[in-house]
Amino acid sequence: MRAFIQFSLLVVVCPAVFFTISCASLPFFNKEAGDKKESVPSGPFFEEGFDGRDIRLAVLEPEGVNLDENEKYLLSFIQGSLTTNFNRFSRITLHDRQNLDKILAEQNLSASGYFSENDYVRMGELVNVQFFATGKLIKMSSGEFSLDLQIVDPSTGKRIHSYEKNLILSKDIRNGSAVRLACSSFLTDLGVVLTEAGRLALEGEQTLQNEAELDLAKGIEAGKSGNFVESLHFLNKGAESRDGTGEASTRLQLLSAEFTDGGVGAAIVRDVEEREVWLKRMNEFENFYYDHPPFDIVYTSRPVQRGKTNYNAQNGAAADFEFKISLRQTNDVKVMQKVLNVINKGLANSRKQDDWGFANWPLISASSTQKTSIPTKVFDRYRTFKVTMGLFNTNQDTPIAAVEVDMHGQLAYINNKIGADSSQDLKVLFSDVPVFRIDATDTLVIKVVSIDNTPVDQFEENNLLGITVVPKRLPWKQRPGIPAKHRLIPQNAPEKKEAANDTKPEKRADSAPDKPNKKEKMPLDYRIGISGVNLANPSNFDTMEFYADVAIGIKHLTFEGLIFKPWGANPFESIFNWEQPMDFGFGFGLGWALIWRNALATLEAGYIQYRFYDESSIHIPFTQFKLDIMPWKLGLGFRLGYMIEAGIPDNGWEYGLYFDKNSTFGNDNLRFKGKFMSGIVLWL
Repeated sequence: MRAFIQFSLLVVVCPAVFFTISCASLPFFNKEAGDKKESVPSGPFFEEGFDGRDIRLAVLEPEGVNLDENEKYLLSFIQGSLTTNFNRFSRITLHDRQNLDKILAEQNLSASGYFSENDYVRMGELVNVQFFATGKLIKMSSGEFSLDLQIVDPSTGKRIHSYEKNLILSKDIRNGSAVRLACSSFLTDLGVVLTEAGRLALEGEQTLQNEAELDLAKGIEAGKSGNFVESLHFLNKGAESRDGTGEASTRLQLLSAEFTDGGVGAAIVRDVEEREVWLKRMNEFENFYYDHPPFDIVYTSRPVQRGKTNYNAQNGAAADFEFKISLRQTNDVKVMQKVLNVINKGLANSRKQDDWGFANWPLISASSTQKTSIPTKVFDRYRTFKVTMGLFNTNQDTPIAAVEVDMHGQLAYINNKIGADSSQDLKVLFSDVPVFRIDATDTLVIKVVSIDNTPVDQFEENNLLGITVVPKRLPWKQRPGIPAKHRLIPQNAPEKKEAANDTKPEKRADSAPDKPNKKEKMPLDYRIGISGVNLANPSNFDTMEFYADVAIGIKHLTFEGLIFKPWGANPFESIFNWEQPMDFGFGFGLGWALIWRNALATLEAGYIQYRFYDESSIHIPFTQFKLDIMPWKLGLGFRLGYMIEAGIPDNGWEYGLYFDKNSTFGNDNLRFKGKFMSGIVLWL
């Protein structure tokens, strides 16, 4: 029994670890195409004794000049990014930003980022720091930015260190690279000596940390503007980030408490005013998530030629190019659920939800009246995003061909839970692309040109819809989060084709069905599987076997080929013991499978031939039940099951040996042998 338990663990755990490690580097192993990996240099980031431990510093929000309304969060982002990097790459004592904001508000000091010399002197006395970091972010008429930062001595109000850089691209502000260069310069000015590892880490890419800072900054700015739903959304995202600083969580708790106490401010004393505030919050929720749907457009950037070049095309030689595109729900669905939970909890605590007419929200819009019932524009309908894709030479900004693709996304609210469906993976053609337009010295690439007739740059900057680019293969298809009877998205949408001699895309109808979809292909509907399993008869552990199979499954039908190798009670000693009477077995099975989420249950019957070393053999039927559980999208999982073999002992000495009474049950004419199985399986 002990040997069986030890070996069962070995069979299950070791191959699972091997497959996990081996497949981690494969493109399809990543759950999302957008998984980000950062290589952080190892070693200390600064020299001991030159780490700034005696310095006390407060980072102020810089002044913004000529910024658009949707760019003001960059000021809070610069403040947070400087604070985070000063803290990470030195031992400078930094003043807490939330406490600093409170002091400035109490003293009625400037909230615009502009301070006079007297203001610096006054603030220095209040917060007890040696230096302030502050400055300006200026947007120029060209659309580029100028960053002018400074270190100020509050004892005099004078600037002692400066950093200025002009003609900064918008993306270099948003990805934090411009701010990190400024931080590196200031650390040197303040006497902090970075190691080579520290310099590379500071000035290199910090994708995860940067995204956390951006979400926090957007949440702070939305709160200043009174957009509490937007603030809740981005603070939730910042709090969930693995590289968050903790500030987002603190701010989120404070903002959530304001919602969930049932009231929305001590100054509101009248019922009508309180209802109006809740109405505003609910309308904010509907409008924000309509404008910021939790979906990403995912597409392959490298076109593949389909078919042969047409040398007799009207405008000379032409070729067809194909790419793949999909719409995928993002983690923002979970964030949306958290925001909705906060609002619902606050409404419930108010105990006036029914009286105010909000009992059916969020399925019925908060703007509805007793006479009119208006469905929400967020739930229980699908949206169509008209995505214009372009085929480009990489050294050109004008597409040589264009095509419009309709992508559909649906959100549903069922049993107090938000579900999402965006289950289309399309193959799209650029047809008849004139060869003379293709630069022979360049590489073709596919890009998003516009979404709903809005240039893609505006969509990305305003976070209206995410875009993820993968080189060749779409990530593993997502399972819909909406029950089949509630799904409204049209399935099997036709491929879009566009004559490439006109880069203006042709619009094509893509009508919705009158009824919801009946059924959708599950992830395991078409599958190829490989497994390794240990078989053990509980009556006699001397008969343990190794069992491997290769299986093909189409929906409910499964066919597999089997091979068996006996290895006795102690596999480590018996596996190479060639003096055992039975050599190996092989066979096949045919079964019926039921699929539920990431689980596969199979009832199977088949035939096995066991061969002995004297070249004799036995032929026996079997039936087995298998349960495969796959927690990973790759298809790697665990298998448990039970097999029963049947035989007649009187058919020969081989049958009598295999169906001996110590390890089987039944009568003298027909015996059965039962075997428990445990192991691993990989479904692809």
